Formats: sequence, structure tokens, C-alpha cells
Amino acid sequence: MAEAVAAVQQAQPTFTEADLIRHLEVQLHQGNDGPVNRDEVSPVGSRLRPDQAAAAFWALTSARRAEVLAGPAGSGKTWTVAEMARIWRQAGMGEVIGLATSQTAANILADAGVSRAFNTARFLGHLEGRREALGAMPVAPGSLLILDEASMMSLADIAAILAIARRTGSKVVVTGDHEQLAAVEGGGAMMLLARRMGFVQLAEPQRFASEWERDATLRLRMGDVTVLTEYQENGRLRGGTPEEATEQAYRGWLADYLSGLDSVLVARTEDQARELSRRARDDLIRYGRVAAGPQVRLAAGEHASAGDLIIARRNNRAISAGQNGRDLANRDILQITAMAAGQGGNRIEVRRLLDRDPESGQSSWSAPFWLPRRYLANHATLAYATTAHAALGRTTDTAHVLVDGLADRQGLYVAMSRGRIANYAYCITHSPRLADIVEGSRRAPELDRVIRLDAERAGLPARANDSPAAGRSEDGPVLDQVTVTAWRGRASPRRKTAA
Repeated sequence: MAEAVAAVQQAQPTFTEADLIRHLEVQLHQGNDGPVNRDEVSPVGSRLRPDQAAAAFWALTSARRAEVLAGPAGSGKTWTVAEMARIWRQAGMGEVIGLATSQTAANILADAGVSRAFNTARFLGHLEGRREALGAMPVAPGSLLILDEASMMSLADIAAILAIARRTGSKVVVTGDHEQLAAVEGGGAMMLLARRMGFVQLAEPQRFASEWERDATLRLRMGDVTVLTEYQENGRLRGGTPEEATEQAYRGWLADYLSGLDSVLVARTEDQARELSRRARDDLIRYGRVAAGPQVRLAAGEHASAGDLIIARRNNRAISAGQNGRDLANRDILQITAMAAGQGGNRIEVRRLLDRDPESGQSSWSAPFWLPRRYLANHATLAYATTAHAALGRTTDTAHVLVDGLADRQGLYVAMSRGRIANYAYCITHSPRLADIVEGSRRAPELDRVIRLDAERAGLPARANDSPAAGRSEDGPVLDQVTVTAWRGRASPRRKTAA
């Protein structure tokens, strides 16, 4: 990595051409804190805030080969680099290439206006077990290379990209948040560059509806444990046994989901996410949102049927994902629309989630396309719950996070900064690793849950010895918020029809 740092420090001709300076100065002076009239701005981007414009100006006109642009979650990093790419092209400086660790993140860059966007494995020519076996993609001299979510890139990949920039005389903008999750394989490159070289930073998150939460996420980002008091006072923390916390997180998400909100359910491990997704599918079948059958087998022993949301777990350039020029990418969210499609019934019809209207809550979808059952069995899982690594980069209305005390600060920060309206943490406060000194055996938590749910659905009060913690009374409302929301949603179409 020392060679990579040297490549960053190497001076290059300062980008002070008149056109580039003029475009950047216009953006700098147009930045304001007021509302933006989207009819008066470019379709590629919008006028930048003062901090975004200043960061763009510094990153593009500095004398160094590479600059680090950092920003907390929700500060508009992708929006900023997309505007930088537009200015670079309009000034005639050269081509722009966007790079990200995942193809989904690369597709987000492309949708934002960075038309040439690739995942780093494809750009560098990696094969499984063989780095750069195919050789890197060609880069024209004087190009701008944008590394998005660079905290997730490995040391080796960033070093290789910086070496390419040095050979071709290109500019590199390393963007992301070094206080978020790092790469699983040899991470820490962005943190190293930020500490050794310094960085420009976007000042404030704009994602959150509540002002207190904007400030709270910044304190959480820096590891200030006193911020938990803010979350507690605003009703964002829950606690309980492993089963209680899991059920609370799931029910909170389900209530938002049935109400039409874009909500994400986050767990630390894939196993926890699969259990939460299984609960979601069972209830959605009961509420009539998902067909009971026929079913198709997914990876890790899961099953899905028409109406289920699933997530692709491997890129496949041989599968067109419902749009011209758009291949199936890892982390694409799909909905099963028909079973037994294609000759011999060996394919399933799905559609891909494109976007959600934040005002109406309506989802937009791609045209339907077919997926082989073999792909589903090997590379697809239910999409109702996810991990913090998979949620990185997403923006939703709400987030419900299961906290088991075994994750790090970076993972908690990522999970608790996804929702615009609200982010909730459900904390396991009774460790299952502690010795159980209560005499006698206990039923499995899942059996307790089934008994409790059966009582709720039958309109019967739960008995004390049927609760997750024996001896604790659970008197109170028989129907929970999720059940009421679901029945209202099912009843409303009938009222309209009768009218």
C-alpha cells in the first residue's frame, strides 16, 4: 500500500483549465441551503449545497493525483460525485468512470449520471482466485475515476486503481465514509488514505426528517455512547430477551411494510436475517399478500411463491433484468410474478424493483423476465430482512434493527442511518450465553411464539405461562398493531367493491 500512497502524493498538472474552473465556480456560488426548484436544474443532478460545491471544487482542482471525499450517511455523496462527473464532461476534460465494489452500487452510479460504471472485479479483470487475470479495462489519458463507497474496497483493489491512474495521468476521487463498514477482504484502505493524506468532508446529513436524528447519527458515527439517551428519549430503543427483541423488531417492520412504507429490517448475521424473513413470509401468506403455493426452492433451504420478494445474490451477465442493457446484479430485489414459466416449467417469472416514490409509496418495477430455477436454488434468498453490509447505500422510510451486542460501532451506525423518517433499535438485553439457573426445562422460544400467536389470532388473552418469560403477565390488547393493520388492508377493497 506504500506505493499506492506514493501515487496519491505524486503531483500532476493542476486542473485549472478555464472551462472546469468556470463550471465549478458556478456550482459554488449557486449552492444554497434553501429548497431547490428541480425544474431549473440539470436532469443529471441539482445545484450543490455549499459544502458539496466546496468539496467538489477542491477535489477536482487540487494538484494531487487523488483526493478523498468523505461524508456521513445521508450527506449526498453519490449526488455530489454525479454532479462532479457532469461538470468534468461538460468542461471537456475527458471521460468519467465510476467504480464500486458491487454491481448494484455501480448501477446506482449509472442511474445518477455516471454512465460508465463498473464493479471493481470486472474493471480490474479478476477471475475467481486469480486477481487481474484478464487485465484491467482500458482507461483514456486524463480520465476521472470515481471510487464510490470506497470504504468497502480492499487495499489491493485501491492500490491497483491508483497505479492505473498514475500510468494514464488520470484523476481519482475516493469517496465514501471511513467511519462506516470496511471491506471484508483486506479493508482499511480509505481509512489509511484519509489519515495519511487528509480529506474533504460533506458537513451534514440531509436524509433525516428529524433534526435531532441528524445530530444523533453524527454522534453515533463518532462512537459517542451518550447519544443513546437521545434515542431512548425519542422512543427509538427497545429491549428484551433474544426472542422478545427479535419479535419486536419483526413486528415493527411488518407494521410499516403493511402500511405501505419502504422499510428495512436489519440483523447482524445471515442466519438471523433468514429467520426474520421466514416469519415475514409466513404472515404475508396468512394475510393474502403471498400465495401459499406452488413453491420454488431458494438457497439455504428457503422457499418462495408468487408474490414473495427475493434478492439475487450473484451477478449474471447472461440474464437480462427487464431492461435493455441491464444485467441481473447481486442485491437486485425481485418479486415472483408467476410460477412454472417457460418450456417445461424450469423457469420462474419475476420483475425487478426499480424505485419507490417517496410521496405516494408506490413501487416501480421492470418488465417481467424469467429466471432459471437453478439460479434461484443456488443464488437467491428471501428479501424481507438483510444484514448491515447488504443495507449499506440504501435509503428507506424506516429501519428496524436487531441488536445482539456482538456487532461493532460501524455496523450499528450503518443500520441506524438507513431510514429517513425513523430508525429503531431492538436490543437483546438478556444474553443467551449466561448460565440458566432456573429449575426444570423450558419450551423452545419458537413454540412459545406459536402458542402466543395462535391465542392472539383467536382473540384470546395470552396466559402467563404461555409468554416467552414464564411467570410474566402479558395482559393487554389482544390484537397487535400488525394484525389490525393487516385486517384493515384486507377489508378496504371489499368496502370499495360493495360501494
